[in-house]
Amino acid sequence: MTRQYLHTNEQKQDMCLKIIRSLRHHDTFTVKMVAQATGLGSMIDAKFVRLLQDIGSVHAVRRKGSQVYYAFDDRAASKVRAHFSCLAEKPTPVAKARMTVIKEKASRPKSRTRPFEPGFGWSFINEIDAMLREVRCGMPTVQ
Repeated sequence: MTRQYLHTNEQKQDMCLKIIRSLRHHDTFTVKMVAQATGLGSMIDAKFVRLLQDIGSVHAVRRKGSQVYYAFDDRAASKVRAHFSCLAEKPTPVAKARMTVIKEKASRPKSRTRPFEPGFGWSFINEIDAMLREVRCGMPTVQ
């Protein structure tokens, strides 16, 4: 089994219509039947059945254990086409595609490398600390 990637909305629409065309003649169908009809894996087909159910083209009829049986709506194909026509990818204008976006950097406030003003260094702090020690202890310091 080869991997098949469905990237565009057109490819997804084609796959949904292929599912409808291949299983339209059945009264009810399961995800396993969808996997056999499309040739994709059952996980991918379960996503497509869920997509068809969200669109309103498919509805669950009954459950038998963990197996869910689905049935198509009368207007399943037209609902799929209408859904994907709303999602049509609009081409971007050439001028807008070539235009570059210039990001301005927010100016950061400059952080000061020194926490104190000049002249207010360790020696000044040590002098103040010595004076405080003198007041607290009550004894003079030698200078």
